[in-house]
Amino acid sequence: MSRLSVAVVVTRLQAGAGGVALRGAQALDPLRYEVTIIAGDSGGGADSDGSGDSLAVRAAAGGLGVISVPELVSPVSPGNDRRALRRLTVLLARGGYDVVHTHSAKAGALGRLAAERAGTPRVVHTFHGFPFHEFQSRARRAAYVGIERYLGRRTDVFLAVGGAVAAEAIRRGIAVPERVRVINPAIEQSAGPAGPAVRAAARRRLGVPIGCKVVGTVGRSGTGRCARRCRHARPAGDCRAVSCVPGTVMTCRSCYPGSTSSPWPAGTRACRARSPRPWLSACRWWPPR
Repeated sequence: MSRLSVAVVVTRLQAGAGGVALRGAQALDPLRYEVTIIAGDSGGGADSDGSGDSLAVRAAAGGLGVISVPELVSPVSPGNDRRALRRLTVLLARGGYDVVHTHSAKAGALGRLAAERAGTPRVVHTFHGFPFHEFQSRARRAAYVGIERYLGRRTDVFLAVGGAVAAEAIRRGIAVPERVRVINPAIEQSAGPAGPAVRAAARRRLGVPIGCKVVGTVGRSGTGRCARRCRHARPAGDCRAVSCVPGTVMTCRSCYPGSTSSPWPAGTRACRARSPRPWLSACRWWPPR
């Protein structure tokens, strides 16, 4: 039986959407699917977290094809976007893929347009989030929603990394319920369960006293992410902590795939708010961009 040929298109093959795309591709049965990952250049750009090279190596080691399209960049760039669309169209037409699976906003837009031009029979898109939010101008937000609706009519199946993301796509008229599936991203479990000793050691490392409530979040460190935008940030070793409610500490763990030097990445920061106001108004570490 011949294998189905699948092209996975992602803006950056690095932690975040790139990691989800890679793990999803690796989960496909190699006896049934032949997978090629097409990604923008993730090695040295300003928005790179340094994980692109290691993910590309992992993909190749796992038997996946990897094609780099340097013109495929995250910011809106008319010149690069036109070149990327032409290159993707040629690659998809030449590869004769049975399925094109796109991830993230930019690769989702250009990849789906290229798949339509190349005559790809089936198109799948994974929503990791959306390029629009309530802090944009009304005109810009409407334009982005309109683009997503246009692309949605050219998509056979939608996947979403969470129920809230799927609900937003349906609410905005981007996708219809019967064509959306929620698939939680695959994660690698490399650490054992945390016991009292491990928790106590983590508190000492963060400088969090016993009895203080802790709210934590885990994510890739990048521009505009985690505690980088807290107004009262100050260096404090190699962890991040935000304390904006009396008696409460918020921690932000940044993930650097491939790093084995320390369980906490070097160069991260910690901050303690001086304001007694609630953390959402006192710490601007999570403003939508």
